[in-house]
Amino acid sequence: MTPSSRSFSWLLFAFAGMFLFASCKKTEADIAKSMNSPTGGTQVAIDSAASGTPVDISDKNHHLMLRPKVGTTQRYRIVTRSERSQDITDQLFNGPQGKKTTISNTEYYLRETVRTVKPDSSVDLTFRLDSLKMAISQDTQKIAYNSNKPTDRKDLRFTEYNVIMGQDFGAIISKYGEILEIYGLQSIVSQIMKDLPDSMRSDRYKDITNRQVQILLNQYVSIILTHFPDKPLAKDSTWSLNIKTNLPVSEVVQFPVSVTSKETLKGFEQIGGTVVAVLDANSSQTPLKTVLEEGQAKATLQNFISTATALTHIEDASGVLVKRTAHTKQSYTSTLESKHQAGKVAKSIMLSTEDTSVDLLQ
Repeated sequence: MTPSSRSFSWLLFAFAGMFLFASCKKTEADIAKSMNSPTGGTQVAIDSAASGTPVDISDKNHHLMLRPKVGTTQRYRIVTRSERSQDITDQLFNGPQGKKTTISNTEYYLRETVRTVKPDSSVDLTFRLDSLKMAISQDTQKIAYNSNKPTDRKDLRFTEYNVIMGQDFGAIISKYGEILEIYGLQSIVSQIMKDLPDSMRSDRYKDITNRQVQILLNQYVSIILTHFPDKPLAKDSTWSLNIKTNLPVSEVVQFPVSVTSKETLKGFEQIGGTVVAVLDANSSQTPLKTVLEEGQAKATLQNFISTATALTHIEDASGVLVKRTAHTKQSYTSTLESKHQAGKVAKSIMLSTEDTSVDLLQ
């Protein structure tokens, strides 16, 4: 998964959702009534089988943008399943050999409350991770985490998750869906710092920790955002993005790649009395170089495929995500050779897939 600029990072490899249901009109107090369990209610506001009636938007100056009502709260369920297989042949370093398959399943519940809308139309939101479940297996090895289990909340292996569970933090989002700022991390950073040795409790390490927490929370927030272009939109309107980044194929080798994303407004539909915009997105990566040479080493990238698709439904009036489904696939063969060891190579054949669904809950 390759990040891009701000909220478009999710557009590159998983994009945004359907229409805003009645729960979007609920206040924090209304939501609290259903919070008898750490996750609250789990019924989706719009079923995936729901069909809508096409709506014609005749306004030639129609824009999509984030403009939710102050005080409303949305709760989302995000489910991700990924599978990664890697077949390694290592004649250079005599490292691990053979094929390994890693399967990961994650489900978490994220709550979002609209605090205020600023004069520049950016939106100040409060977020909270209500619960998270994760299961990872690699061949015979397995690890599982459930934030609702007291034993897991005390397990030092899961510190990264435990310090953010149930903690409120804020984010400023532009009207076009860009993350401008993530703030309110003092409590989370303090919890991390208190477990560090005295030698690491310095302002420098505090700043590093703060940046790492921001990166982590950015991933959770961006998954429910949608990037909107600053232009009028109608049925079949398109917008795109192209960036250059690096694809790491090992701890020491990264290949430069170009990432191209295109999003299309398929049209507008009315579902349950609410008008939603339907967005279709796709993304692909293309290597800018397939051979890298430095000193006595030579790295090669072959059979490279990297694609992503997503279907997004949002409420037209508020720009709030309702439903999202996304699929990504990446495969390639990478080799590393050394002139000092002619005829010997380290070779890796990699295949990974990921499916993600995001649902607004009632």
